[in-house]
Amino acid sequence: MKAQSVSISSESAPVEYYRMPDYPLPKEYTTYSSNLDMSFTELSKSGFTESYLIDTYLKLEGYKQVNKNPDVEITATVGEFIVWSELRNTNRNKTKDKNGVEQVRYTYSMTVKYSQPMGLQVFNKEGKTLIDKYVFTMSDTRSWTSSTYSSMSDLDSYWRIQRKTKLSDLQKDLMKEGMNTISDLINDNFGFQLINDKIKFAAIGKKSHPDYERFQKNAEIMVAAFQLMDADKSLDAVKTKAQPALEFYASSAQKYNTGNKDQKKLKHICLYNQALAYCWLEDFDQGRDTCEVNPEV
Repeated sequence: MKAQSVSISSESAPVEYYRMPDYPLPKEYTTYSSNLDMSFTELSKSGFTESYLIDTYLKLEGYKQVNKNPDVEITATVGEFIVWSELRNTNRNKTKDKNGVEQVRYTYSMTVKYSQPMGLQVFNKEGKTLIDKYVFTMSDTRSWTSSTYSSMSDLDSYWRIQRKTKLSDLQKDLMKEGMNTISDLINDNFGFQLINDKIKFAAIGKKSHPDYERFQKNAEIMVAAFQLMDADKSLDAVKTKAQPALEFYASSAQKYNTGNKDQKKLKHICLYNQALAYCWLEDFDQGRDTCEVNPEV
């Protein structure tokens, strides 16, 4: 077989699956409750509603939310938003004009230092503590600095008008970050999270290659097959759709000589796509066999 120059490209295909929790709950657990421990004053300042925060961030994926007798009780605690300081900065910048004369220019800005403690507690129905953790403490301070202004009066005017809005925005952003961390803690530990991701099947990169169309057609078959993947359904439909391409890769792999650089690339495409597909189709024995009989690729 005459060697042809080969480059490798890829075609993205979707995959969908449930991520297993790091610490699975007992099989008989099916329900949870969620609570937000936050003062009305702080909640009002944040611009969020209690129901929004609970519904968005305090869900235990794969379980049913109930109001009474939960198997798992989740409580997020959000403390007071504290502004530790509001400092006016004077910035001195030296420049030279076209005659080389040094000039000093002053600009002014505002720096705000702030924090807001946030934590998570999770208990099971026996009262055992599963998580008791701060995601932010009061000492976990953040800083924000405004744009610069050419005069202190301009800075003061800006801050007088925008202070309330800006502090609310800072609190809102910090709470979003903290609540996202809390949500991740809950579900990484105990939830069954639905994950949508992408995998990449290999193809021939150069359209001028004589086998480009055959390889491209089968890569597209694989993509179309994996578009049928549904984490709540069996993989049978995906397997059936992918079978012609898998057969193509299996038969084509036998034709190529690994002693030739470009043929080795074609063999690699065939074997890689088979191994990748069998892994996601949960046919691990077939995937392992594909790799073991071709250790040189």
